[in-house]
Amino acid sequence: MEPKQDRYCRISQTRRKISEYLRRVDVLEQPFKRIWIWWSLLGKQERTRSNITLDATVFQTSQTLRATSLLLRCDLAILSDFLTIFGSGLKDVNLHLNREDCGKLIVAAQEANQPAIEVEAHIFHVQYCVAERTYGSRPEMAEVLTTEAKKHLVEADQAMRKAPEPNQEASQRAESR
Repeated sequence: MEPKQDRYCRISQTRRKISEYLRRVDVLEQPFKRIWIWWSLLGKQERTRSNITLDATVFQTSQTLRATSLLLRCDLAILSDFLTIFGSGLKDVNLHLNREDCGKLIVAAQEANQPAIEVEAHIFHVQYCVAERTYGSRPEMAEVLTTEAKKHLVEADQAMRKAPEPNQEASQRAESR
């Protein structure tokens, strides 16, 4: 068995590296997005009359979404291990903020048309519901969390079904060129 002080050291370092990477690839840090924000501010100040709309396909959102997904996966691994070891001694576990993070990733994946990441975010949401239901001490939340988890399983299934087949997706990209 690992010494207690080393148990989370490597995974914490990995998590920190993922967080740093996420900051570097953040959509708001991309040049197109910066220019669009600047242009929008000029428009609000009525310094320009041009009507430029944001085309989300210009932004490289896939790296941001993948890094966010990896960060959630890392958090789940740490949480699962921690709850397995110490969960019975905890008074209450509230993972509402973690579920909100999953919800944000779901919306971002939908906006970027990234169904695989959307499905994964739904599954993460389910895992957070199960962990909170298992280790939480609020009986009134048990049914709410069960219903929420079932809803996300259905939504994950729907997202998977509407996603194009890999070969179909490649041919669509080739046709658009």
